[in-house]
Amino acid sequence: NVVPMGGVLLTAGVDVQKDRIECEVVAWGRRMQTWSIDYRVFMGDTADLDGAESPWRQLDEMLAEQWEHESGVRMSLRVMAIDTGYNTQTVYNWCRKYPNNRVMPIKGDEHGATLIGQPKPVDVMRNGKRIARGLKLWHIALDIAKSELYGWLRQDRPSEDDALLPVGWARFPEYGEEYFRQLTAEQLVSKVVRGYRRWQWEKTRERNEALDCRVYARAAAAMAGIDRWKEPQWLELERSIGNAQEQPQPTGDGGTGAQAQQESRGMQRRKSSWL
Repeated sequence: NVVPMGGVLLTAGVDVQKDRIECEVVAWGRRMQTWSIDYRVFMGDTADLDGAESPWRQLDEMLAEQWEHESGVRMSLRVMAIDTGYNTQTVYNWCRKYPNNRVMPIKGDEHGATLIGQPKPVDVMRNGKRIARGLKLWHIALDIAKSELYGWLRQDRPSEDDALLPVGWARFPEYGEEYFRQLTAEQLVSKVVRGYRRWQWEKTRERNEALDCRVYARAAAAMAGIDRWKEPQWLELERSIGNAQEQPQPTGDGGTGAQAQQESRGMQRRKSSWL
């Protein structure tokens, strides 16, 4: 529940089940580094939107929560992405309470050309015309998101202590084993479909909510624009939390020079409590 120095953006991914809501809060930094800040499970009937024991009340509270940054400032969630596959209308009704750029209702597609597709209006009038500023549903390509995530997770730590960590390096607190089994609960398999060979993601176990939440948090980060940020945007965010550093420029051979190694050593010293 404390955001490390490298984290400048907070997003959340939410998975809705019949009797609970599961959510992961993820901090994002340069080079797509991530820190899992918290993983929460809110028990209760997800068809109950307004009851005293409704899990949606707890999700409201979490969305309004602020997290302490290691620099001492407080950070809020920039974007929350929530799956609409279960209790769809209830999810829509909850999302309508918040701006479209803060809460992002999503629907996962097995395949897609881009991580996030064009949004589709959910709120329409009787004549079929969409309602201005109405709720929008975002489609995300699960194959792209999962392939990216699993590529990041299988990376090895550099052998040199002062080497720059790989793009997408992920850090986790000491969650229980079940979390990591859920995070790695799918594998890419090759199948012949209608005469054509295709690659598909399949479960290796029943529970995979941690994987879903992480993928949704990634979609939320993309919605916030992290993939398009240039140096001015990074510096602006870092200065807002008192963590601005002069960043190294890439060298001609694709390296990042001594400044990058110095930055990496500083990051490694600050992450002693992370796995």
